[in-house]
Amino acid sequence: MTIRSKLLIFALGISLIPIFIITTLYYFNARRTVEQQTLSWLTAVAESKKTHTLSFLDSKKGRVVDFSSDGYIRDSLEKICIKETQSDAISDLKRHLKVNKKSLDSQITSIAVLDINGMVVASTTEEWNGMDMSKDDIFMSCVSKNYGESHTGKTYSATYLDIDCIFISAPLTDKRANKTIGVIINAYDISLLDEITTKRAGMGETGEVLLGRKNGDHVIFLTTLKYAPDMPSRMSVPLSSTGAEPMRLALKEQNGTIIALDYRGEEVVAAYQYLPDMDWGLVTKLDKKEVFSPITHLRIFTIIMGCISAIVVIVIALIISKRVTRPIHELVKGTKKIARGDLDFKIPAKSKDEIGLLASSFNEMTSQLGESNKRLEDYAGNLKGMVDEKTKEIEQMLDELRYKNKEMEQIIYVASHDLRSPLLNIQGFSRELQSSLDQMVTILRESDISDEIRAKFTDPLEEDIPDALRFILTSSAKMDKLLSGLLRISRMGRVTLTVKQLDMNKLISEIIESHKYMLNEANVNIPINELPSCKGDDLQINQVFSNLLDNAIKYRNRNKDTKIMISGKNEDGCSVYCVEDNGIGIPEKHKENIFEVFHRLNPADNDVTGDGLGLSIVRRILDRHGGQIRVESEPGKGSKFIVSLPE
Repeated sequence: MTIRSKLLIFALGISLIPIFIITTLYYFNARRTVEQQTLSWLTAVAESKKTHTLSFLDSKKGRVVDFSSDGYIRDSLEKICIKETQSDAISDLKRHLKVNKKSLDSQITSIAVLDINGMVVASTTEEWNGMDMSKDDIFMSCVSKNYGESHTGKTYSATYLDIDCIFISAPLTDKRANKTIGVIINAYDISLLDEITTKRAGMGETGEVLLGRKNGDHVIFLTTLKYAPDMPSRMSVPLSSTGAEPMRLALKEQNGTIIALDYRGEEVVAAYQYLPDMDWGLVTKLDKKEVFSPITHLRIFTIIMGCISAIVVIVIALIISKRVTRPIHELVKGTKKIARGDLDFKIPAKSKDEIGLLASSFNEMTSQLGESNKRLEDYAGNLKGMVDEKTKEIEQMLDELRYKNKEMEQIIYVASHDLRSPLLNIQGFSRELQSSLDQMVTILRESDISDEIRAKFTDPLEEDIPDALRFILTSSAKMDKLLSGLLRISRMGRVTLTVKQLDMNKLISEIIESHKYMLNEANVNIPINELPSCKGDDLQINQVFSNLLDNAIKYRNRNKDTKIMISGKNEDGCSVYCVEDNGIGIPEKHKENIFEVFHRLNPADNDVTGDGLGLSIVRRILDRHGGQIRVESEPGKGSKFIVSLPE
């Protein structure tokens, strides 16, 4: 990044960051203020609508109580209860309800008078007459009330009316004993509530007031919805839906405010109230877009002012940066010439500020570099000759080492191979001597010679010569074993590796299966974790883990249960495997020697067979694969052999 860019960024940073912070804080503070004011105002509107609704219902309750005190209605109902005078009394009561009562309140949809059994004896609606309402809540909850009390029904529809209504009832009592003899019911069209909710003065374009009630797991809106005015019936929304959140909270008998989705799926700012007498919820709401539209204008204004400020700052920064960077560019041009090797070039130092001092320092540096460069060229010439000479010596030593190594392998192969022929002759002739000796002993025992002569031949034939032959056979067998081991090692260096990706889980399973008899005989438990794959020759890698498993079985602790665990992981581009046992362990002094040819941990232990080549073969195989092996062990606690191979 250039200095001009850095100066520009710095200027923008110190000027725009404060502007950004101040405008952001102002924006969010204004947003919070608008939100709080709107919620407070909506709460006030909700409380006002709640009061208005309750006042409306109270006036209607007062109306039905007033009707229940009408002496004519009470006297007529008493007469109707007497069978002889029923017909005329019913006709007179119907006329009285239509002419004298319904006319008092134009909002009444229908009036009905019920006897003590819940039968409609007279009504302004003809279909209502004679109906049995003894099971309806509007009758059952009212008949037990006292004179002057009322009950508002929780049901809003009836089969005999085409519209949903609010039903309000009051008990009718006789004049003498004040005993309940029936019930009077006033029905009001529920759309009367729209007169309260549709008055949205001061609520903006999107303001709306909702009344709702709970019906099972749904909320039913009781009033006409502003954005769904043509719904054929009262709109129903599941209580669990996000669009019913404000109303759901109101119907949970809560009062408060919230920003949530409404029945349209639009985000709104809402206040909610609970009407306990009716078990209704009331919600007043405004679209969030309308509430925060002033904030949107403020945001746009802030962005415009920020852009104008940024442009002004950029112009000023460009002018200043150009003046600051001009001498620096001249300095850069001079340094490029010096970098191309023109150490005699001098940078003009016109100014007396820091740039001028820097130019003078560069001129002094180039003078020193010219002198140093000459010395380095002389030294480089000498050094190159020394490096070439040493490289040649190292290559000669490596060639000689490769030749010696190949020669040594050939000598070992020839020696181990050719020495076996005379060794086999020694073993063969020794067995023939043993056979001849046995014949001579038999002849000596069967011949008729004196005891004195027989005694002279007995010791050499039965003791001295057999002991010598046993020593010869034992030594030759041991020598044959050593030569076989050398032959195996020499052949290993000449075997061509077939390297491929190995499934170690499958390979270890095959090794365990081949050692199954030994494992069962030694009662060995082998837990195996999931093993990563590696690259190698499957036959030779099989031999590596076979030898490690053999050693773990051979050197087990026979005084406790044997456990051998095999695990693996990927680490630093290698697959690392661990063969861990709880055997006799390895003393510290033997940890490195165990990988030497013919080295055995305890040669005198005849219970442990082996020729001391297993671990040396393991190390040689791993060396050829570019792998490693190391051991961690503690006497009496067991050993860990850790093998790493290319991943």
